[in-house]
Amino acid sequence: MAKVGEVRGNDKDEINFMNEVRKNYLLSLKGLKHAELELERLHKLAINKSMLENYEHAIETAESEINVSVGFVPDINTLNHGFKDISADLRMRILEYFPTDNENFKITNEDLFDRVGIAEADLIVCDVVGDSMIGAGIKSSDILLANSFEIPENGQIIVAEIDSNLYVKRYTVIDSVVHLVSENSDYQPIIINSQHKFRIKGVVKHILSKI
Repeated sequence: MAKVGEVRGNDKDEINFMNEVRKNYLLSLKGLKHAELELERLHKLAINKSMLENYEHAIETAESEINVSVGFVPDINTLNHGFKDISADLRMRILEYFPTDNENFKITNEDLFDRVGIAEADLIVCDVVGDSMIGAGIKSSDILLANSFEIPENGQIIVAEIDSNLYVKRYTVIDSVVHLVSENSDYQPIIINSQHKFRIKGVVKHILSKI
């Protein structure tokens, strides 16, 4: 199979065919039924006309455009479940975020879960990289505490896994289609479609910034 970007059409008809496939594929990702039907018709035509390779290349080209345009740059460097092997720096941040009046109180992991308000089995801890959510007050090197049990509501900030990469985005549903929206105009929304391996890891409950 040829590489993305390689010219495949040998004549005007082939190039027009590939452009139609590309256009309707992109429209189908937005849930437009007529584009889905047209894409099915083009696929059957590709089989009948021995143009299946052209069809597949047009799909690859469209997908590469999507990945470039949305800037698929992971937002999460590390993700841990609970406070196992918690670092001294993270423990200090949590204590600063959830202070106690009792200076002599021994801080245990159980006490940390109580302060955070998330059950041990449901807590995930994430280390943020990048500036895609800076408008929501989430900066690079911040620590996120998220609840993996909670079902997100429209507009909440979530930690999501897309194709084995981790992101923090605002969860937005438009016409039954999930959009993962950044809080930085330099990043376009990620529109989830059937091509993505998408999973919600948790709803962000606390943002721990370095003092």
